[in-house]
Amino acid sequence: NPEKASPTSLFIRLSIRDKRSKDLADDHPHAENLEGYMLRVSGRTSSVQAEVIGNSLKGVQHGLQSLRQLTIKWNDKVVIREAELVDWPDLPFRLIKRPFSYWLDEAVKYKMNGGTAQLSRSMETDLEQAKPRMEKWAKDHKDRLLHLLGMVSMGNLYKGDSASIERSAGLFEWLYKLGYTHLAVMNDDKLALADAEAIKRFGGYYETQLHYLRAIDKGLRKSGYQNRLAFMPNVYHGEELDEHWIQVVKGKLPKGVSLFLAGDHVPGVPVNEEHLSTLRDQIMAKHLWYYTNWPQ
Repeated sequence: NPEKASPTSLFIRLSIRDKRSKDLADDHPHAENLEGYMLRVSGRTSSVQAEVIGNSLKGVQHGLQSLRQLTIKWNDKVVIREAELVDWPDLPFRLIKRPFSYWLDEAVKYKMNGGTAQLSRSMETDLEQAKPRMEKWAKDHKDRLLHLLGMVSMGNLYKGDSASIERSAGLFEWLYKLGYTHLAVMNDDKLALADAEAIKRFGGYYETQLHYLRAIDKGLRKSGYQNRLAFMPNVYHGEELDEHWIQVVKGKLPKGVSLFLAGDHVPGVPVNEEHLSTLRDQIMAKHLWYYTNWPQ
């Protein structure tokens, strides 16, 4: 507003780091971290210069969000604080539990780097009707440079027949080709524990879980999927793991599979080094993902 404040100019220079480029002389301490960036803001009231150097396009995006956070209103004026930041994330994946536009914008704003979308049993029943929604979610994430984790509820696919196994594996391949960067198997149907057909065919329900997991993982790898496949059991209740399940699964998860744990309560148990070490020793899983309704 010219009547209340003198005009201010903001010049922003955006760059993606390139070791071959001589004008980017300053080295980021973690140049291999693709989400890292450097931000410099300087200048006087009438003219402000901001430079964002990202280790990738995602790093540039994070730098712009930090610049946004340095911009405030003060007595009807816009003020941009001087700063020099060198930043990078410690966790490679930080996903928000919603696939919708508002939440994805919030994820970008607070430097999350992905969202999640759950394919429920009702959506599996009528994929043609659900397809436009699933495609939109994939596009919305891609447009914002976000990962997208598809969590597929196994639903009634525990009965062990070959057609169900093939259909389930094909569903995961379809989501990958649609643009879902990460995928998870959600074994959340506790009633399946009593399924006589699965017990007869595979020797037990937990053995059936492993059978499905291997079939899905094999199909995904053939399709070109390279990220880890997450495996969420239905026996974890925020405090302990079922002993029988441990004996069946221990050391038997496929190489590219992460154990995906969810607290049964809100907010669930605190996650600390001792807790994760215990889980690692119990299941012999090298990679753990954690899902919670509360940002601990």
